Amino acid sequence: MLYFICSDVHGNLEALQAVVQAAEREKADRFLMLGDIVGYGANPQECLWQIRKTADVVLAGNHDFAAASLTDLSSFNPVAKAAILWTRDRLQAREAEYLAQLPLLYGTEDFFLSTRPPGTLRGGITCSAWRMQSGRSPTSLARSVSSDILTSLSSSPKTRRGAAGSPEVPGSICKGGFATS
Repeated sequence: MLYFICSDVHGNLEALQAVVQAAEREKADRFLMLGDIVGYGANPQECLWQIRKTADVVLAGNHDFAAASLTDLSSFNPVAKAAILWTRDRLQAREAEYLAQLPLLYGTEDFFLSTRPPGTLRGGITCSAWRMQSGRSPTSLARSVSSDILTSLSSSPKTRRGAAGSPEVPGSICKGGFATS
């Protein structure tokens, strides 16, 4: 199976359209979105609509939760905070509700997806949120998962090993790539 994994769209519709076209061109079986659909870019609504139409799995990023007013903005830099406040003004209630209900975790027998490694406190996504969605502590969850773990850290300056040795995708505006299982 060929998976297309995308994250950090941040409201950049043109970039999102390019990665969707790449996924279609390569005939990806599934499209997985690892968070941060909104924030910074000029087209948050259009990006939400495209992701809802295209993605088989959608996880919440810290910008998504912030746009849905679920995250304290004190951890955001001034530019990110301004972008989130601007985005909130453009989203309709149903779009904010969609962002608010997105999960942080997704797993199958083959792999485990997360927007943050277990136990991460950055961006307002905390251990308690992991526990709430998984029913287990982040540390015990990471130790018990025998499959590969892929996380997306938009604030990470480079690829590095994350919790439990998981690969992290470095942050950028709208990135995507292929994985097979």
